[in-house]
Parts: sequence; C-alpha cells; structure tokens
Amino acid sequence: VAEAQTKSGVPVEYVENINGLETPTGSGWEEVQTATVPLSSAGADVPSANDVTVEELQVQAVRTNRQIRVRTSWADPTRDTSEASVREFDDNVAIQLPADNGEQPPIAMGGSDNPVNIWYWSGSGNSEELLAGGPGSTTQFEENTLSTAQAYENGRWHVVFTRPLDPRGDTRTTIPSDAADLDIAFAVWN
Repeated sequence: VAEAQTKSGVPVEYVENINGLETPTGSGWEEVQTATVPLSSAGADVPSANDVTVEELQVQAVRTNRQIRVRTSWADPTRDTSEASVREFDDNVAIQLPADNGEQPPIAMGGSDNPVNIWYWSGSGNSEELLAGGPGSTTQFEENTLSTAQAYENGRWHVVFTRPLDPRGDTRTTIPSDAADLDIAFAVWN
C-alpha cells in the first residue's frame, strides 16, 4: 500500500460538457491539467509493507454543474484483476476526502471525531463509496452514488471516479462549486 496527501493540491477544472471525458482514455483528458502526487509506504506491520512499487500517481479532475470526475493514473507492469488466492490482491486505488470540510482529517482513514469519505476502486472492476472514522471502522453507504470506469493500456491503469457534487446524506463530502480547497489523500495497492 502506498499513500499520499497532496500538498499543492489537485486543480479542478470546470467543463460545460464531458465530451472526450466519458472514458478513462478519452481525448478530452489530454487537455486537463495533471497533478503528480508522490506516494510512499503506509508503514503497515505486514511483510514487504515498505516495498513501494508505485512511486507516483497522476491525478486530473473536472467538474460540471452537477458532477465531479477524478481521473487517477499510475504505471503498473502487471494487470492484477482478481484475488486468485489469499496471498494475491487486485490492483486498487482509493481517494480520501473529509466528510466535513471544516478540519483536516488524519491521512489514514480519518478519525472518530473527524470521519472521511473513501472512494475505492478494485482491479476486479468493483467500486465502493465508504465512510471511515479511523482504521477498522469502514462502512458502506446504503446507496452508492459513485461510479467508476477503468482502462489498462501500455502498462498504466487509468481509473475515473464520477460522483454528484452534492450527493444525498449528511456524512458525504460535498464538493464545493467554487475554488475552495479540499484536503484529499490517495492510496494505491499493487
């Protein structure tokens, strides 16, 4: 597991329509500003936890009046898409956002008094929208408002997360329609 919290931020560009942004490798993404996020080990007490094989994540974000799309991309020489045994894992990527925009949450799954929303994608194609209030407290929302699309091309994963700017629910992150900053963190599993 490698994770990072951005220091300089990920610019979110406003677009009138999503032409060329419908797929993870659509031509429209070539025009969107890219933030490169360095990744480091999460420091877990498991074998090879410090073996970081994904050193950076490329992130792009666009929004319309109704939704946000966040595209993540990283180099990965292997396309791991199923858990064939208990010792194998899918490739995965997650985005962590504060449930309440008032205070910066802890980087690893938030805290009991500062929960976070987790947007999670698995190489098997599954996606989940989760709420976490610290390690081991992850729960799924009853209604998932998140969708994902993925492509693996030329040794790179491209995963696009799409969600309404203002979803239903008190503990879901509302994405500001203005230029307000949001604390955001990323994790990649290889």
